[in-house]
Amino acid sequence: MDKFFDYYHWVENKKVRYARMKLIGRADLFWDDLEDSIKRRHEPPITDWLEMKGALSRNYLPSTYRSSLLEEWDRLRQGTAPVAEYIEKFKEFKRRIRIVEEKVNPNSTPIEKEDKGKCVVNELSRLGSRLQCFKCNGVGHIVARCPSRTLVIQEGDEKVEDVEELVYDPNVEETQDVKAEWEDDPSYLACIRAISPQVDDSKNFGVPRVNVVRCALAEQRDTDDWQRSTIFQTYTKCGDKTCKVIIDSGSCINAVSFNVVSRLGLKLTPHPNPYKVSWVDTSSIVIKERCVVPLQFLTYKTEISCDVISMDVGHIILGRPWLYDLDVTFHGRSNSCSFMFEGKKIVLNPLKPKPIGMSKKTEAPKAKGLNIISPRAFERVAIQESIVFVLVARELRGETSEEQPKEVRLVLQEFKDVFPEELPDYLPPMRDIQHAIDFVPGAALPNLPHYRMSPAEHAELQRQVEELLRKGFVCESMSPCAVLALLTPKKDGTWRMCVDSRAINKITVKYRFPIPRLDDMLDMMAGAMIFSKINLKSGYHQIRVRSGDEWKTAFKTKDGLYEWMVMPFGLSNAPSTFMRVMT
Repeated sequence: MDKFFDYYHWVENKKVRYARMKLIGRADLFWDDLEDSIKRRHEPPITDWLEMKGALSRNYLPSTYRSSLLEEWDRLRQGTAPVAEYIEKFKEFKRRIRIVEEKVNPNSTPIEKEDKGKCVVNELSRLGSRLQCFKCNGVGHIVARCPSRTLVIQEGDEKVEDVEELVYDPNVEETQDVKAEWEDDPSYLACIRAISPQVDDSKNFGVPRVNVVRCALAEQRDTDDWQRSTIFQTYTKCGDKTCKVIIDSGSCINAVSFNVVSRLGLKLTPHPNPYKVSWVDTSSIVIKERCVVPLQFLTYKTEISCDVISMDVGHIILGRPWLYDLDVTFHGRSNSCSFMFEGKKIVLNPLKPKPIGMSKKTEAPKAKGLNIISPRAFERVAIQESIVFVLVARELRGETSEEQPKEVRLVLQEFKDVFPEELPDYLPPMRDIQHAIDFVPGAALPNLPHYRMSPAEHAELQRQVEELLRKGFVCESMSPCAVLALLTPKKDGTWRMCVDSRAINKITVKYRFPIPRLDDMLDMMAGAMIFSKINLKSGYHQIRVRSGDEWKTAFKTKDGLYEWMVMPFGLSNAPSTFMRVMT
């Protein structure tokens, strides 16, 4: 592609568009996803050919590609191969890694016999590699392949002068009222909080978004090693107020909360380079203001420029700018930091996080519960000739004394057979629509044993079956297939007979009659002012099973085999049949 572009002298934008058109398969899908993610982040599109090559290389070339070639090149030996073949392989590695030779330093160490012709380029190849040695701080190799076999520690000849050391160790008792005055109890894991309603996220400041995932404060258990897993925090004076200060080497900014700015009356100034801080989700905070905050640690007094941000982990966060300006030294085991100021060494010790109940001065009164006593205690009190008042509550059904209009009474009288209290004790008539059950051809018919039940449950099931037999809804059967019948409790404490029809539903051909959508039914009522409804009582039992399909609904109990004459609940096509009848 580079030779093609060089021949036609195309501009960068045209190169990217042509290469984009040539992508196929997974590369095409990858580039579509990359362009979509760039648009979502409101970043400028890729218009440079080198940038496009870099994006494709990062996705399709492993991160260890160049280092693997360097290691393979380093292991190259001539052995028994001819010299011409060895030189050709050597040059092939040189072309693939793109190494440029330079002049050799005459004062360098002699080249060993085995590494002749390769040592110069090897040393230069390390300059372009991403590998770094943590032993000699060189690049292009790792510690295991470091040419420096000894660890050299340089010691300065200058003597360290004795300086006065000032230790800042705030008193915990003096900071008890600060937390209650400024904010809630600190015993939580908190991070920077996003501003949802106050920030206009639609504005694009034209700068990259800074992703922040930083846990700033965590309440620890009462153990001896609380400094091991607690970030540095302390209290100090900011003007006439005591503020919580967090020193965080992982923060790239100095930050102050809106709460401190409003209480200290600090003057806000527009940020010269506004930016966004995004959380792990899509929420973000726009940083567009900054202010100067007074700060004091013992004899150290200064004013620090901080970005204003909404947060509840602390009042002030001192990040990398403050650490860099004062050349602050962190001590890991003591979790303290020190710096030099006006010839004196100032040491800042951390403050242990407060326990969960320390900031609570007064406990809220407990809510009074129910005064319940045992039957034995009640009997003992009643025997002592105490006066006992008994309050019995019962529910009264609301009875409307409002008389129905004459027109309504006439309609109810005319159609009184439509509103019976109970269904009639006979089968409904054969209507145009009946419930049909068609089995999948060749399916095996289920024949399952009945459930085990207690005597009380069996008596209740038998009572309900006899009730259905009396009404004619079921009858005795000689069906070759059978499913189970069982009892399920109702909310009022009674039992409902259910038939487990899952085995029948598995071999039943499904019919896809459309079920009306609720949204469409609501749209049909647009503009209406008077609404009426009707509720069918046992609507399924008012639909007959198609003649000849009754044996397919057979269910088994301990006392016998029965089949339905009306459509039962639980069949797969029952809702479709009911909707056909209703519509």
